[in-house]
Amino acid sequence: MTVNLLIIDCLCGNGHSLKDKRRFLNSLFAQLKKEFNISIVEIDYQDLWQRSKLAICFVNNSSENSFKTKNNLLKFLENYPNFTILDYHYQKLY
Repeated sequence: MTVNLLIIDCLCGNGHSLKDKRRFLNSLFAQLKKEFNISIVEIDYQDLWQRSKLAICFVNNSSENSFKTKNNLLKFLENYPNFTILDYHYQKLY
C-alpha cells in the first residue's frame, strides 16, 4: 500500500472574482473525485481569484499504480479547460 501527496500550483478559471474561482474549483474537484477517487483541497492563494495551490492525496496498492495515477491526474489537469499547471511536487508518504 502506498499513500501519496501531489501538490499543484496552478492558474485556474477565467472568472473575475473569488466566487467564479470557487465555482470553477468545485466543479473540478467533483470531476476529479469521481474519476480518480481522491481527496483534494485548496491549500494556498484562497484570496487570489486567478491562482490556487491544490493538495491531492490518494492511496494505491502498489508503487506502480501510484505512478500511473499521478501521471493520469496530471494529464487530466493539463487537458482541463482554463487550467494551467505552474509547478507540482509529488511525494510518496508511506
